[in-house]
Amino acid sequence: MAPWGMKWADRWIKTRDPNESSSSSQNNRIHVSAFDNYQGIGPKKYSFSEAAEAADHFSIHNLLIDYGDFGEVYKGSLDGEIRAIRKLSNLPDVHSQADLERKIMAAGRLRHRNLLQLDGYCIDGANTLLIFKYFSNGSLKYNLHGKENILDWKKRRNIALDSSRGLEYLHEVVPGQSKITHLNIKSDNILLDDNFLPKLCSPTENIIGKTQVGKYSYKSDIYSFGVILLELITGRKAIDEGTDIVMWANPLIERALNREYADFVDSRLQSFDHEEMYRMIFCANICINQPPNSCPSMREIHLALQVSMPLGIALDEKKYNKLQLRATYKDLFFCWAISCGRRVTSCARVQSKYNDRKIREYSDDESSSYIEEENQRNNLEHYSYGELVEATEFFSNNRLVGEGASGAVYRGKLGKEVVAIKKFKIIVNEEQENLEDQFEIEVLTRIRHPNVVKLIGYCSEGSNRLLVLEYLMNKSLNSYLHGKKFLDWSSRLNIAIGSAKGILYLHKYGIIHRDIKTDNILLDNNLEPKIADFSLSKFLPNTDNISHITSVLKGTNIYVDPEYSSIQKVSAKSDIYSFGVVLLELITGRKLIDQQQNLDIITWTWREIEQAFGNGEYRAVVNSILQSYDEEKIKRMIVALVDSKLGKNYDEEQMKRMVFCAIACLNKYSKSRPRMQKIIEVLEGKIIPPQNILDGSDNKSIKYSRFRDN
Repeated sequence: MAPWGMKWADRWIKTRDPNESSSSSQNNRIHVSAFDNYQGIGPKKYSFSEAAEAADHFSIHNLLIDYGDFGEVYKGSLDGEIRAIRKLSNLPDVHSQADLERKIMAAGRLRHRNLLQLDGYCIDGANTLLIFKYFSNGSLKYNLHGKENILDWKKRRNIALDSSRGLEYLHEVVPGQSKITHLNIKSDNILLDDNFLPKLCSPTENIIGKTQVGKYSYKSDIYSFGVILLELITGRKAIDEGTDIVMWANPLIERALNREYADFVDSRLQSFDHEEMYRMIFCANICINQPPNSCPSMREIHLALQVSMPLGIALDEKKYNKLQLRATYKDLFFCWAISCGRRVTSCARVQSKYNDRKIREYSDDESSSYIEEENQRNNLEHYSYGELVEATEFFSNNRLVGEGASGAVYRGKLGKEVVAIKKFKIIVNEEQENLEDQFEIEVLTRIRHPNVVKLIGYCSEGSNRLLVLEYLMNKSLNSYLHGKKFLDWSSRLNIAIGSAKGILYLHKYGIIHRDIKTDNILLDNNLEPKIADFSLSKFLPNTDNISHITSVLKGTNIYVDPEYSSIQKVSAKSDIYSFGVVLLELITGRKLIDQQQNLDIITWTWREIEQAFGNGEYRAVVNSILQSYDEEKIKRMIVALVDSKLGKNYDEEQMKRMVFCAIACLNKYSKSRPRMQKIIEVLEGKIIPPQNILDGSDNKSIKYSRFRDN
């Protein structure tokens, strides 16, 4: 049988796509040098003004929302053809223009009928644009989950088969050289042409240097492709109502492999070939459940999807047919995160709608002077889109200050005033009222506080929504704390107190920020902090009976409240938890994750506290911090935690107060975290001793996340 199988495989190689290449035994990441000696026609170079004009100066009207998940993409006309123009940002600083251009040319040499072809590019200072052919059908995700017309089985099967061809080409593009690992295979990043032929979005980011951190191989792509197959088979989204598709499928997949397709196959499919369905389920199973050390290659998957290829020849059916479902998926969590569009350290990132509620009426001696009257929005400046285009030099990346999930912020000049201009990414339909940009406008037009960023004006022209905000030259606390500049202790304490007052002001008006982090705390010329970015915020209903709301999970990785992660219950105490992480950054000077130690800041903190107290019992350590008051142990703990850059240049009593506040904020249970008012009083020295940060009844059941339970 082996000789016959060899002949069959040879015959398959002779009849395969001439653009595809033979296999490679290597399994590492791409080395661009593999392409350096390749002589071929590369992508065309355009000027920034040509591309900007083609995309109508990157107007939201031209933004393509169902066109992959690989950066902002705009529709435009170049050389008489409709193009998709991708606007890159946040590229590594290590590239010279010549080096970046060489790598883009290398990406342009990747040619396959199932790979999105790079037709052009622009490099102009900080502006880097990639230009591709435009496909009107949009992404596979849109066609599977966003259109009324259902993809029939024949189209789904062909999409799976052709996508596997494109991915195999990447993995084996240069015989004898390293594989290209895509690292972002998902239904967002598979585009469909007019004939529903799939085109994998090119892994340009890997080639030019925007790569994921860590050790990954082509096996990450195999797992992600298995998720694509599950979407095609079941019609379910990768994340559906908080449940990921792999966890949903695994309890049902054994019956499906026994050809019992009810409750597994998409009920909208009117008919399908049962043998083709079996092959696709079989391949999905081995992609997501096979241990990494015996993971199939993309070539094996491509062969196994073809009914004309005997399964025993494509791969070892007995080897792969035994289910190897794991109780935990931690070893493949990165692959799952990429396939579902998640960050490795965060939970689900899915779209939410803001809760359109009136801000509760509240006034006290401290904040009444900052209450914004209802007619405040009438006093805001209204700018035309053209004015803001000119102010930012066509939204040039040379003016880019920062970029987040909801939009990008540019530095601009209006008259003699330097301002920050936020350009929202989301297209707004007239019928769609509950959108994140509307919420941010709603919040910013109603509030005024010295520690909240000030709204100057706005632009609303069709789908173009922009905010004009005060410009803060020192940028974010994150860039200041972890950059080249140094923050002394008095500045850190002042930033902590000011930020806390800004958050307290929001909470008093029923606003939950949901994304408190050092990136969203901006600093003015005097290092006064201002809370920014309200795109994820929520209003609490105007009633004393409601202290929390249920919401789909949003926020940033380590900062996210564990209670919010587990039961999707968000309250003001969710911001308290995030603020605790900010305090840890101010105390320790550490980044959220130490890449060398592969250790997040919270786990590191608890480890240092335990070592400082010299006690292996987790609960005993926590209780000794919050209930007893051993000065020697407290000092040992502080020395272990304090940023080494501070040396001994800090007030020990002030540092102790901040450490206690951080510990209290990071309580796993929201009801046991302190109120922001009490945090401010402890930081300011009004509550003595600082362990009184917790009420007497709260510190009976202290438990912290991201640390072991004994």
